[in-house]
Order: sequence, then C-alpha cells, then structure tokens
Amino acid sequence: MDIRNIVIVWGIDNFNTLGLLRQLGPAGLNLFLLIFGRETGCATSSKYCKEHVTYSDLDEAFLFLKHRFANETHKPIIVTPGDEIIEYIDQHRSEMLAYFIVPGTTVSGKLTELDNKINMALFAKEHGIPIPMSRAFKWNSSAAGIAYPCFLKPSHITKNKKNEFKYRKCNSEKALLRAMKYVRHDSEFLLQEYIPAEKEFVISGCRTMDGKTIIGGCYRTDRYADDGNSSYAFLTAEIPDCIDVSKIRSFLEDMGYYGVFGFEYGLYKGTAYFFEVNLRNNGTSQSFALGGANLVLAWVLSAAGYDYSAVSTTVVGDHFFMDELMDYANVLHGRISHKAWKTDKVKADIKKYYLEDDMQPYIVMKKRRWVTMLRFAVVKRFRLYIVYFMDMIKA
Repeated sequence: MDIRNIVIVWGIDNFNTLGLLRQLGPAGLNLFLLIFGRETGCATSSKYCKEHVTYSDLDEAFLFLKHRFANETHKPIIVTPGDEIIEYIDQHRSEMLAYFIVPGTTVSGKLTELDNKINMALFAKEHGIPIPMSRAFKWNSSAAGIAYPCFLKPSHITKNKKNEFKYRKCNSEKALLRAMKYVRHDSEFLLQEYIPAEKEFVISGCRTMDGKTIIGGCYRTDRYADDGNSSYAFLTAEIPDCIDVSKIRSFLEDMGYYGVFGFEYGLYKGTAYFFEVNLRNNGTSQSFALGGANLVLAWVLSAAGYDYSAVSTTVVGDHFFMDELMDYANVLHGRISHKAWKTDKVKADIKKYYLEDDMQPYIVMKKRRWVTMLRFAVVKRFRLYIVYFMDMIKA
C-alpha cells in the first residue's frame, strides 16, 4: 500500500506495540518504532521493526521526533498503545499538530480529563451507559456506607510513578483500610460496587478522521493471566443485545474523539455494566485484525486522507484467542485441567505471540516464559507493598 506518510508507533516494547506493527506492517506502510522505556525484544524483534530508537523520557522523545521528522513533506502519523503516551500527546496537542497527525480529541486536555477513571465513569453515566455504584476515594476517605465486596482502580496515571495496583478487590472494610495504609497520600481511586460479572466483553472499534464510528466486533474474555490481561477469549462480529452501540457512538462524538478504542463491560443479571474505555490502541486489536477487522489500518488511512473502504473492519466468522505462554498459569492455579487447556490451545486459531509469518517475537518471549510467569504471580500478590517500599527507597 503506497501512502506517503511515515507511521510512528510509539509504545512500550511489549505485545500491544507488537500488535500495531503486525497490523500495519503487512500493508507495506513505512513504519518507525519509538520505544518508551527499556527494550525487551518483544516488538523490536518483529520483522516489521525496520528501525527503532529508545527513550525513557517523554519530553526527550518528543524533542527527538521533532528533530528527526521536522522536514517531512507529509506529516507522519503517530499511533500508540500507552495511556501515559496518549495523555502526553493530548497535553501537547497544539505543538504536536505542527509536526504530526495524532489521535485524540479536538480540544487539548479533554482526553486526559476523561482518561481519569472517575470522570470516565461519570461521562459514561451521562450518556446512559450503566455503571456500577461509584465514588472517588483516597487514603483518608470515610469508609461509611460502602457495600462489600468493593473494587478499587487508580483514577489516573502519574508521571514517573507506578500505580499501587491495576485494580484491587476488597472484601471488607478492614481489607479496604489496610490497603489505604500503603497508598500514596496524593493517589486517588475510583471505588465501585463489585460486579460479579458472568461475562466480560470488549467492544473494539475506531472513529475515523471523517467522523465515522466503526465497530469491529465483540471480544469475550473467558480467562485472565496473572498479569491481569485476557488470556483466553472468544471473538465474533455479533454485539450482545445488552450493549447499546449507539451510546458508544454518542460517548465518542460528544468528547470529540478520533482514533482506535476499546469499551469494556461486565454482564450481570442481564445488564452490561461499563468498566472502562481505552482511548488508544488496546491489547485486543491484533486479535481483531487476525479475525478480519484491521481497525488500526483503517484509522491510519483515514488520518492520511486515503480511502479506507477496502480495509476489512468487521470480524469475519468466530474465533478463539489464547495467550499461549501466560494462560498456562490457570492450569498451575487449578482453574482448568491440563487436558482441557490443551484442547483449548488447539481450538484457539489466534495466538498472542505465535504467528507463522513473524516468529521471532514468540521465540524471544517463550525463552523467558517461566521467569515472566513467576514474576507476574509475585507482583499480582504483592504489588501494593512492592510499590510502597520502592517509594520509601526513592524518598
């Protein structure tokens, strides 16, 4: 595919960034990879990674980008899978637009505002999307009137700091207050009623630069790995009746968002409760592309001003996905038998790393599989305390 714009993939050297390369590389786009943080060999070992640089500081990375691409006749297009990066782009939107085409909102700061989980939940509620009972919560907030179990999520990311946890379930007031003893005093959380979801869904899509909202299909997670990511799932074009797609469109149109997205829901007693939305590339997008819906490519073409109508943007048929390396933790934890797991692996036509046309990332990640699995298991259990002691050391 001959488009004149360079496409800059800016992200951590992980699967999510690898997915972007694998969705755009086969189309013949001119890709440049900018790694945030350290190199791991996941995305950087892909055959679609022709050139890359690494920066751990976002300001330094932006200075590099301006210097490197200042004289391009056609503005490069930036895509990212990272919350911290997309918020940085949002906060520097005016300066970014002088050099690049970027995803985000039409008003600088709007994406960062709504990426805050508290604001995000309220905005979804305003658009008629059901949410669990929610409130803001800090280390010294009153625990009066809270029903248990409850669920905690960090409301936002903080530059150069690790969140205390990705999410945390508290079964009692004692457990909630114990957790609050170890969080930073400037941290804020979204505290929600715990929804024992019978099914969990991701509705992925993109809103193109001409204002069209495209829905690629539905991704239903059946199991999670210890890193908190989906590790076994079902993928289809059919959207469950409990999810009103018109409200997704209303949400995105009202905030003036353009780019790829993933809305997450939990089904409980016939109601699909909104959990969150990823206002950037999300980890399911490669699965959608392999299932027939290349939403990232459609958005990039729209950003470049090209006709994207020939790109397939809806899942074709039904598919099963497996993280063929990390899902095995569910066997070790006794959640599924080894025999059943092997059956599921055969049934999964979409794998996380294994791709016959691009094998090196799978080879790299498989070598460190057991060490990574152990690290995830430890961090899942002790992350709150690990972050607490890291902060003490830095102080």
